[in-house]
Amino acid sequence: MQKEVVQLSPTVFGEKIDRETILSHLKSEPDLFRQYTKLTPELRNDFLDYCSGNRGIKITYDTFFKYVFDPERTPERLSAFISCLLGKEVHVKYALPLEGSQIIEEGSLVVMDIIVELEDGSLANVEIQKLPYLFPGERSACYSSDLVLRQYASVKSQKKKGFKYGDLKTVYTIVILEKSTEEFHKFPKDFIHKSRQIFDTGLELHLLQEFLYVPLDIFLESGHTIDTEADAWLKFLTSDEPKVIMEIITKFPSFIPLYKDIFEFRQDIKEVLHMYSKALEEMDRNTIKYMIDLQKEEIEKQKEELEKLKEESDKQKRENEQLRQQLEELRKKQKE
Repeated sequence: MQKEVVQLSPTVFGEKIDRETILSHLKSEPDLFRQYTKLTPELRNDFLDYCSGNRGIKITYDTFFKYVFDPERTPERLSAFISCLLGKEVHVKYALPLEGSQIIEEGSLVVMDIIVELEDGSLANVEIQKLPYLFPGERSACYSSDLVLRQYASVKSQKKKGFKYGDLKTVYTIVILEKSTEEFHKFPKDFIHKSRQIFDTGLELHLLQEFLYVPLDIFLESGHTIDTEADAWLKFLTSDEPKVIMEIITKFPSFIPLYKDIFEFRQDIKEVLHMYSKALEEMDRNTIKYMIDLQKEEIEKQKEELEKLKEESDKQKRENEQLRQQLEELRKKQKE
Protein backbone atom coordinates (compact mmCIF):
# COMPACT_ATOMS: atom_id res chain seq x y z
CA MET A 1 0.00 0.00 0.00
CA GLN A 2 1.47 3.36 -1.06
CA LYS A 3 2.04 5.83 1.77
CA GLU A 4 -0.19 8.91 1.62
CA VAL A 5 1.75 12.09 0.82
CA VAL A 6 0.38 15.27 2.38
CA GLN A 7 1.59 18.60 1.04
CA LEU A 8 2.05 21.34 3.61
CA SER A 9 0.68 24.73 2.60
CA PRO A 10 3.54 27.06 1.55
CA THR A 11 1.56 30.06 2.83
CA VAL A 12 1.82 28.63 6.34
CA PHE A 13 5.01 26.60 6.18
CA GLY A 14 7.13 28.40 3.60
CA GLU A 15 8.82 27.02 0.50
CA LYS A 16 10.49 23.62 0.60
CA ILE A 17 14.27 23.18 0.41
CA ASP A 18 15.75 19.94 -0.93
CA ARG A 19 17.98 17.87 1.36
CA GLU A 20 21.00 18.17 -0.94
CA THR A 21 20.98 21.96 -0.57
CA ILE A 22 20.88 21.66 3.23
CA LEU A 23 23.70 19.08 3.30
CA SER A 24 25.76 21.19 0.90
CA HIS A 25 25.37 24.17 3.24
CA LEU A 26 26.45 22.06 6.23
CA LYS A 27 29.48 20.67 4.40
CA SER A 28 30.61 24.19 3.50
CA GLU A 29 31.10 24.81 7.24
CA PRO A 30 33.17 21.96 8.77
CA ASP A 31 32.16 22.73 12.37
CA LEU A 32 28.49 22.58 11.46
CA PHE A 33 28.86 19.36 9.51
CA ARG A 34 30.83 17.78 12.38
CA GLN A 35 27.99 18.74 14.73
CA TYR A 36 25.49 17.19 12.30
CA THR A 37 27.40 13.88 12.10
CA LYS A 38 27.29 13.56 15.90
CA LEU A 39 23.49 13.31 15.80
CA THR A 40 21.85 9.88 15.87
CA PRO A 41 20.56 8.63 12.48
CA GLU A 42 16.99 9.29 13.65
CA LEU A 43 17.76 12.86 14.72
CA ARG A 44 19.64 13.49 11.46
CA ASN A 45 16.60 12.39 9.51
CA ASP A 46 14.29 14.53 11.67
CA PHE A 47 16.60 17.52 11.23
CA LEU A 48 16.67 17.20 7.42
CA ASP A 49 12.92 16.58 7.20
CA TYR A 50 12.22 19.66 9.29
CA CYS A 51 14.69 21.98 7.56
CA SER A 52 13.46 20.89 4.14
CA GLY A 53 9.85 21.64 5.13
CA ASN A 54 8.57 18.06 4.90
CA ARG A 55 7.68 17.62 8.58
CA GLY A 56 7.13 19.59 11.73
CA ILE A 57 9.33 19.47 14.79
CA LYS A 58 9.09 17.52 18.05
CA ILE A 59 8.06 20.17 20.55
CA THR A 60 8.74 18.22 23.74
CA TYR A 61 12.40 19.17 24.13
CA ASP A 62 13.30 22.12 26.34
CA THR A 63 14.82 24.31 23.61
CA PHE A 64 11.98 23.68 21.14
CA PHE A 65 9.20 24.07 23.72
CA LYS A 66 10.60 27.31 25.12
CA TYR A 67 11.06 28.70 21.61
CA VAL A 68 7.40 28.09 20.73
CA PHE A 69 5.97 28.89 24.19
CA ASP A 70 8.30 31.74 25.17
CA PRO A 71 6.31 33.44 27.99
CA GLU A 72 8.07 36.75 27.41
CA ARG A 73 7.52 36.86 23.63
CA THR A 74 4.18 35.05 23.26
CA PRO A 75 2.58 34.57 26.72
CA GLU A 76 -0.83 33.99 25.10
CA ARG A 77 0.33 30.59 23.79
CA LEU A 78 1.28 29.18 27.17
CA SER A 79 -1.87 30.79 28.61
CA ALA A 80 -4.05 28.97 26.05
CA PHE A 81 -2.24 25.67 26.63
CA ILE A 82 -2.48 25.79 30.44
CA SER A 83 -6.11 26.99 30.23
CA CYS A 84 -7.04 23.96 28.13
CA LEU A 85 -5.37 21.56 30.55
CA LEU A 86 -6.89 23.13 33.67
CA GLY A 87 -10.32 23.60 32.07
CA LYS A 88 -10.48 27.28 33.06
CA GLU A 89 -9.08 30.46 31.59
CA VAL A 90 -5.76 31.64 32.98
CA HIS A 91 -3.29 34.25 31.79
CA VAL A 92 0.49 33.93 32.08
CA LYS A 93 2.02 37.08 33.55
CA TYR A 94 5.72 36.19 33.30
CA ALA A 95 8.24 33.39 33.78
CA LEU A 96 10.08 32.96 37.06
CA PRO A 97 13.72 31.83 37.36
CA LEU A 98 14.18 28.16 38.23
CA GLU A 99 16.89 29.07 40.74
CA GLY A 100 15.83 29.24 44.36
CA SER A 101 14.40 25.75 44.69
CA GLN A 102 15.14 23.98 47.97
CA ILE A 103 15.18 20.62 46.16
CA ILE A 104 18.45 19.42 44.66
CA GLU A 105 18.41 16.46 42.27
CA GLU A 106 21.52 14.74 41.00
CA GLY A 107 20.78 14.40 37.30
CA SER A 108 17.32 14.83 35.86
CA LEU A 109 14.85 13.07 33.58
CA VAL A 110 13.11 16.38 32.87
CA VAL A 111 13.57 17.74 29.34
CA MET A 112 11.53 20.90 29.87
CA ASP A 113 10.84 22.84 33.04
CA ILE A 114 9.24 26.26 33.32
CA ILE A 115 7.64 28.14 36.22
CA VAL A 116 5.21 30.96 35.47
CA GLU A 117 3.17 33.36 37.54
CA LEU A 118 -0.42 33.82 36.43
CA GLU A 119 -2.27 37.14 36.52
CA ASP A 120 -4.19 36.19 39.67
CA GLY A 121 -0.90 35.49 41.49
CA SER A 122 -1.11 31.70 41.16
CA LEU A 123 2.03 29.79 40.20
CA ALA A 124 2.26 27.00 37.63
CA ASN A 125 5.18 24.65 37.19
CA VAL A 126 5.04 22.93 33.79
CA GLU A 127 7.53 20.14 33.14
CA ILE A 128 7.97 17.49 30.46
CA GLN A 129 9.59 14.16 31.33
CA LYS A 130 11.05 12.17 28.44
CA LEU A 131 11.48 9.13 30.70
CA PRO A 132 9.50 8.54 33.90
CA TYR A 133 10.63 9.06 37.47
CA LEU A 134 10.00 6.36 40.03
CA PHE A 135 7.52 7.46 42.73
CA PRO A 136 5.95 10.22 40.57
CA GLY A 137 3.38 11.21 43.20
CA GLU A 138 5.86 11.61 46.03
CA ARG A 139 8.22 13.61 43.81
CA SER A 140 5.47 15.97 42.61
CA ALA A 141 4.32 16.53 46.20
CA CYS A 142 7.84 17.65 47.14
CA TYR A 143 8.11 20.03 44.18
CA SER A 144 4.65 21.44 44.81
CA SER A 145 5.49 22.08 48.48
CA ASP A 146 8.72 23.76 47.39
CA LEU A 147 6.69 26.05 45.12
CA VAL A 148 4.30 26.92 47.96
CA LEU A 149 7.24 27.89 50.18
CA ARG A 150 8.73 29.92 47.35
CA GLN A 151 5.46 31.83 46.96
CA TYR A 152 5.19 32.28 50.74
CA ALA A 153 8.68 33.82 50.93
CA SER A 154 7.99 36.13 47.98
CA VAL A 155 4.57 37.34 49.16
CA LYS A 156 5.69 37.80 52.77
CA SER A 157 8.69 39.82 51.57
CA GLN A 158 6.38 42.09 49.57
CA LYS A 159 3.59 42.47 52.15
CA LYS A 160 5.85 42.49 55.24
CA LYS A 161 3.67 43.09 58.35
CA GLY A 162 0.53 43.19 56.22
CA PHE A 163 1.00 39.56 55.15
CA LYS A 164 -1.93 37.16 55.59
CA TYR A 165 -2.01 33.48 54.65
CA GLY A 166 -5.06 34.36 52.58
CA ASP A 167 -2.70 36.25 50.25
CA LEU A 168 -1.32 32.93 49.00
CA LYS A 169 -2.71 31.62 45.72
CA THR A 170 -3.08 28.19 44.14
CA VAL A 171 0.05 26.37 43.02
CA TYR A 172 -0.37 24.12 39.96
CA THR A 173 2.07 21.29 39.24
CA ILE A 174 1.61 20.16 35.63
CA VAL A 175 3.61 17.08 34.63
CA ILE A 176 3.62 15.97 30.99
CA LEU A 177 4.94 12.44 30.57
CA GLU A 178 6.19 11.15 27.23
CA LYS A 179 6.55 7.71 28.81
CA SER A 180 4.45 7.01 31.88
CA THR A 181 4.83 4.56 34.76
CA GLU A 182 2.62 1.52 35.34
CA GLU A 183 0.27 3.44 37.66
CA PHE A 184 -1.05 5.44 34.69
CA HIS A 185 -1.53 2.39 32.47
CA LYS A 186 -4.21 1.12 34.84
CA PHE A 187 -6.36 3.83 33.20
CA PRO A 188 -5.85 3.22 29.45
CA LYS A 189 -8.66 5.58 28.42
CA ASP A 190 -7.61 8.54 30.58
CA PHE A 191 -4.79 10.90 29.66
CA ILE A 192 -5.54 14.02 31.71
CA HIS A 193 -5.54 13.38 35.48
CA LYS A 194 -6.43 16.30 37.79
CA SER A 195 -6.07 16.29 41.56
CA ARG A 196 -6.74 18.61 44.48
CA GLN A 197 -7.06 17.92 48.19
CA ILE A 198 -10.58 17.51 49.59
CA PHE A 199 -12.08 16.38 52.91
CA ASP A 200 -14.34 13.34 53.25
CA THR A 201 -16.85 15.43 55.26
CA GLY A 202 -17.28 18.10 52.59
CA LEU A 203 -15.33 20.69 54.61
CA GLU A 204 -14.10 23.41 52.24
CA LEU A 205 -10.56 24.73 52.82
CA HIS A 206 -8.21 26.20 50.22
CA LEU A 207 -5.16 23.94 50.52
CA LEU A 208 -3.32 25.64 47.64
CA GLN A 209 -1.88 22.60 45.86
CA GLU A 210 -3.33 21.16 42.65
CA PHE A 211 -1.77 18.55 40.36
CA LEU A 212 -2.26 17.60 36.74
CA TYR A 213 -0.64 14.69 34.91
CA VAL A 214 -0.72 14.17 31.14
CA PRO A 215 0.63 10.76 29.98
CA LEU A 216 1.22 11.42 26.27
CA ASP A 217 1.98 7.76 25.53
CA ILE A 218 -1.51 6.78 26.69
CA PHE A 219 -3.02 9.62 24.61
CA LEU A 220 -1.26 8.22 21.53
CA GLU A 221 -2.18 4.60 22.31
CA SER A 222 -5.84 5.57 22.72
CA GLY A 223 -5.99 6.68 19.06
CA HIS A 224 -7.90 9.76 20.22
CA THR A 225 -9.18 12.01 17.44
CA ILE A 226 -8.89 15.80 17.35
CA ASP A 227 -12.31 16.85 18.65
CA THR A 228 -11.49 19.56 21.18
CA GLU A 229 -8.84 22.24 21.56
CA ALA A 230 -7.24 20.15 24.33
CA ASP A 231 -6.95 17.26 21.84
CA ALA A 232 -5.32 19.64 19.36
CA TRP A 233 -2.75 20.75 21.95
CA LEU A 234 -1.83 17.16 22.78
CA LYS A 235 -1.51 16.30 19.08
CA PHE A 236 0.60 19.45 18.67
CA LEU A 237 2.97 18.08 21.33
CA THR A 238 3.08 14.50 20.07
CA SER A 239 3.07 14.64 16.27
CA ASP A 240 5.21 16.24 13.57
CA GLU A 241 3.39 14.47 10.73
CA PRO A 242 2.10 16.69 7.87
CA LYS A 243 -1.32 15.00 7.87
CA VAL A 244 -1.83 15.71 11.57
CA ILE A 245 -0.55 19.29 11.25
CA MET A 246 -3.02 20.00 8.43
CA GLU A 247 -5.87 18.51 10.46
CA ILE A 248 -4.98 20.67 13.48
CA ILE A 249 -4.86 23.97 11.56
CA THR A 250 -8.00 23.10 9.58
CA LYS A 251 -10.04 22.42 12.72
CA PHE A 252 -8.34 25.03 14.90
CA PRO A 253 -6.91 27.94 12.81
CA SER A 254 -5.56 29.52 16.03
CA PHE A 255 -2.61 27.09 15.65
CA ILE A 256 -1.54 28.63 12.32
CA PRO A 257 0.69 31.32 13.95
CA LEU A 258 2.46 28.62 16.01
CA TYR A 259 3.24 26.51 12.95
CA LYS A 260 4.26 29.61 10.96
CA ASP A 261 6.69 30.45 13.75
CA ILE A 262 8.03 26.88 13.80
CA PHE A 263 8.59 26.71 10.05
CA GLU A 264 10.09 30.19 9.75
CA PHE A 265 12.69 29.17 12.32
CA ARG A 266 13.92 26.34 10.06
CA GLN A 267 15.62 28.94 7.86
CA ASP A 268 18.24 29.44 10.59
CA ILE A 269 19.94 26.07 9.98
CA LYS A 270 22.81 26.79 12.37
CA GLU A 271 20.49 27.49 15.32
CA VAL A 272 18.23 24.55 14.45
CA LEU A 273 21.24 22.22 14.43
CA HIS A 274 22.32 23.62 17.80
CA MET A 275 18.85 22.85 19.19
CA TYR A 276 18.97 19.28 17.84
CA SER A 277 22.41 18.84 19.41
CA LYS A 278 21.02 19.98 22.76
CA ALA A 279 18.13 17.55 22.31
CA LEU A 280 20.66 14.73 21.83
CA GLU A 281 22.47 15.75 25.03
CA GLU A 282 19.14 15.68 26.87
CA MET A 283 18.37 12.21 25.49
CA ASP A 284 21.77 10.84 26.53
CA ARG A 285 21.60 12.39 29.99
CA ASN A 286 18.03 11.21 30.56
CA THR A 287 18.77 7.66 29.41
CA ILE A 288 21.77 7.36 31.74
CA LYS A 289 19.79 8.76 34.68
CA TYR A 290 16.85 6.44 33.92
CA MET A 291 19.09 3.36 33.72
CA ILE A 292 20.79 4.27 37.01
CA ASP A 293 17.40 4.69 38.70
CA LEU A 294 16.24 1.31 37.36
CA GLN A 295 19.44 -0.33 38.59
CA LYS A 296 18.99 1.23 42.03
CA GLU A 297 15.41 -0.05 42.16
CA GLU A 298 16.58 -3.53 41.10
CA ILE A 299 19.30 -3.53 43.77
CA GLU A 300 16.73 -2.50 46.41
CA LYS A 301 14.42 -5.32 45.30
CA GLN A 302 17.29 -7.81 45.49
CA LYS A 303 18.18 -6.57 48.99
CA GLU A 304 14.57 -7.01 50.09
CA GLU A 305 14.47 -10.52 48.61
CA LEU A 306 17.75 -11.44 50.33
CA GLU A 307 16.44 -10.09 53.64
CA LYS A 308 13.29 -12.14 53.19
CA LEU A 309 15.30 -15.27 52.38
CA LYS A 310 17.53 -14.64 55.40
CA GLU A 311 14.49 -14.29 57.66
CA GLU A 312 13.04 -17.53 56.28
CA SER A 313 16.40 -19.26 56.74
CA ASP A 314 16.71 -18.01 60.34
CA LYS A 315 13.15 -19.14 61.03
CA GLN A 316 13.92 -22.58 59.61
CA LYS A 317 17.05 -22.80 61.76
CA ARG A 318 15.04 -21.93 64.88
CA GLU A 319 12.42 -24.55 64.03
CA ASN A 320 15.13 -27.14 63.39
CA GLU A 321 16.75 -26.32 66.71
CA GLN A 322 13.41 -26.72 68.49
CA LEU A 323 12.89 -30.11 66.81
CA ARG A 324 16.41 -31.17 67.76
CA GLN A 325 15.77 -30.24 71.39
CA GLN A 326 12.44 -32.09 71.40
CA LEU A 327 14.07 -35.21 69.95
CA GLU A 328 16.82 -34.98 72.54
CA GLU A 329 14.25 -34.82 75.33
CA LEU A 330 12.39 -37.83 73.89
CA ARG A 331 15.61 -39.86 73.80
CA LYS A 332 16.32 -38.98 77.42
CA LYS A 333 12.82 -40.05 78.48
CA GLN A 334 13.13 -43.32 76.57
CA LYS A 335 16.42 -44.12 78.37
CA GLU A 336 14.80 -43.47 81.71
